[in-house]
Amino acid sequence: IPLTWEGTNSTSSPAMAASGNDLHIAWIDSRNSTTEIWYQHGKHLATPAAGIQEVRIDHDSSNSASKHDSACWGSNIYVVWEGKVSSQSVIFFNKSTDGGATWQGTDLRVDHLSGPGLNAFAPRIACWGENVYVVWVDNRTSGSKKVFFNKSTDAGSNWMGADIRIDGNPVNDCNSPQIACWGRNVYVIWEDNTSGVPTIRGTRSQNEGSVGTWMADIPVDVFVAGELHNNPKLACSGSYVYAVWERRSPGLLRDIFFNLLMNVGGSWDPSSDRLDTDIPGSADSSSPQIACSGSFVHAVWQDNRSGSWEVFMNFSLSAGTSGSWQSFDMPLNTTSANASQKPCIAVSGSRVHAAWENLQTGVGNDVFARLGTVWGSVLVPSDVRLDGDSSGAFTSEMPCLAASGPMVFSAWADTRNTSSQVFGTWSDDAGQTWAASQTRLDTNAGSSSVSPRARALIWGNDLYATWDDGRSGGQGIYFNYLK
Repeated sequence: IPLTWEGTNSTSSPAMAASGNDLHIAWIDSRNSTTEIWYQHGKHLATPAAGIQEVRIDHDSSNSASKHDSACWGSNIYVVWEGKVSSQSVIFFNKSTDGGATWQGTDLRVDHLSGPGLNAFAPRIACWGENVYVVWVDNRTSGSKKVFFNKSTDAGSNWMGADIRIDGNPVNDCNSPQIACWGRNVYVIWEDNTSGVPTIRGTRSQNEGSVGTWMADIPVDVFVAGELHNNPKLACSGSYVYAVWERRSPGLLRDIFFNLLMNVGGSWDPSSDRLDTDIPGSADSSSPQIACSGSFVHAVWQDNRSGSWEVFMNFSLSAGTSGSWQSFDMPLNTTSANASQKPCIAVSGSRVHAAWENLQTGVGNDVFARLGTVWGSVLVPSDVRLDGDSSGAFTSEMPCLAASGPMVFSAWADTRNTSSQVFGTWSDDAGQTWAASQTRLDTNAGSSSVSPRARALIWGNDLYATWDDGRSGGQGIYFNYLK
């Protein structure tokens, strides 16, 4: 493999060093008619191998664990889910501190609900080092769902003795909480029905979510009477905090809107931006997802403006400020004119990765991905199919993505073996090429994982997957990895 492209100029005296998967090479070079020292680097990545055996994370004897979320920091992997205690829905947690090799022998209860008829739903998790933050909704207050928070500062070994309510909704339900963190700052947004119709509200703590540090919740969107605001998503990077959601105006279809937190301790921009660029409300735009790297922010969603679902992307290179979004959103699916939906997105440095499921002409769906470079402003010419069975012969669906440096990892549900199972694949060159074969991550031989809902995590070259699993008529939370 040539490391220089200098024609007849002289290069000599190469020296090489390695650390982990990183290779470093230096040499003497005369390309500029003088003697200089030049450098090149690369990576050698062994083909990832799946864990010997999947691991069931939860210890729910009622087999009712579901709707999980997961996060990682180095070899620490944190998972939360809805579980059951005497028919009551509550929030449980488990962790691994060795990259998923072992898990705690007992699940920890995060919430402090007590009493008949009280239930907790929709947990979401974020972490920064050994600080682990969990948010959810429950009905302990007046029977309507409110937003509650708990945290651990020792990698999930111990949690606060009392939950913190962080919304200010006096009567009506809150739903769909989302959480993100950076350093000591913790951000939460949710659907809020204070006005009788769903809007988006949020709050933040600048001191690790401690008691007394949460600001009063404030609007994230710009409320207009009669509009419905749903399905919020949240992302942050450094001091940049971003949100997207669906907005439906009276008599119209859904559009995708965006807003940014003006500064860490301030308010949201009073004017939100519409990201889909067709005629407002003329086509149904839904399922937004957002990812960011500093002031570079990207959103994807599905849209039926052409008569069937397609996946679109828009981006800003200026922190999403008004006027910085592209004038025309970009369709990502190029291979098939059939319906594309359920997009996901990941960002690493200046590279943007998106994946989605696409309905083929056969009986099922396939999973596709596409790479954008230069912070998404340049898309590779075409999308790439990730599942490797016969096109459209089976159903590959619900993809998830994670990216770190040149590593990209995707997992999805797949019926190529008749029953629904979890498969994954990876790229070590930032999504330009993908592994020739996919790895089955659930190792439940001869049985189904029944509509698995997966999460993809990545730290360096370690690729982690967690999923809801409905085998044998019950529900559990499972884990496997590629390393």
